[in-house]
Amino acid sequence: MPDQDFQDRLQRIAANSQAQSGSGTAREYGMDRVRKMNLGLFIAACIVMNIGTYTIIHTNKNYEAIRDASGIGTAVAIALAGLAATIVGIILAVRALPKKGSVVQPAAVRQPASGFARAVTSLIGLALGIGACLSLFMAGAARIVNPDTGNVFSGLALLTVLVLTFLAMLIGFVGLFLRGRSLLRVPLYYLAGVSLTYATFRLFRINLLDWPGFVALVQ
Repeated sequence: MPDQDFQDRLQRIAANSQAQSGSGTAREYGMDRVRKMNLGLFIAACIVMNIGTYTIIHTNKNYEAIRDASGIGTAVAIALAGLAATIVGIILAVRALPKKGSVVQPAAVRQPASGFARAVTSLIGLALGIGACLSLFMAGAARIVNPDTGNVFSGLALLTVLVLTFLAMLIGFVGLFLRGRSLLRVPLYYLAGVSLTYATFRLFRINLLDWPGFVALVQ
């Protein structure tokens, strides 16, 4: 056998051996590897969610006492804190769940969300947050103008807040599984909208009782 043919054959054998070795290593260390659930993080998430839920329920049941003692702003701040704790707990719980992965095939590169998608999801989150916080302020003012009508108005406002909050969290949860993850901006900007609305009412001393149209509507 000529020396050149013998050298070529040795090189092919060596290349095949390296390919088989790499494939075996990938199967040994990466194929169908399952990450166990982070039990500690999941327990912490449940505790945070329970604290947030209890805070919201407690604020709703004792709204009048809190308002009379410390004002509407304190009641709103406590409710927002409970809402934020609930959202954080849900995010932590999702992160604690087990995930399955594989390194045999290279992971697909996640395409970043477009600027238009980011802008739309940000505006949706802001709109939901502004609507939720504004509903709370309107409920508080309605109780002062007319307690009877205010109780009905407060019930509707609370339902509105719960629906908007659930919608924001649902959109964010769906965003965990979609490419680009622009939907994750919705719950974040929801909190930003709530905070912005609350800060605007406090800084500019906006009082819905000074709005004749709103007072006439409640009466």
